[in-house]
Amino acid sequence: MNKEDYNNIPVHFCTNCLSLKIRFTDDGIDFCDECGDIDIETAHIDIWSRLYESKYGHKFLKTTKK
Repeated sequence: MNKEDYNNIPVHFCTNCLSLKIRFTDDGIDFCDECGDIDIETAHIDIWSRLYESKYGHKFLKTTKK
């Protein structure tokens, strides 16, 4: 799988804190492992990244040129 294919897999995130640490339960009540919220959304990683940067004022990952 190349980088473009991998980045096109939707991410699940908490709408409250934007964490990607989502716990999926057998009973269908998924929740954020950071804040406990149950309002979980799914989006492209680029959309999530823009939301994260807008909320926290910096990118989630710092990239460096090789």
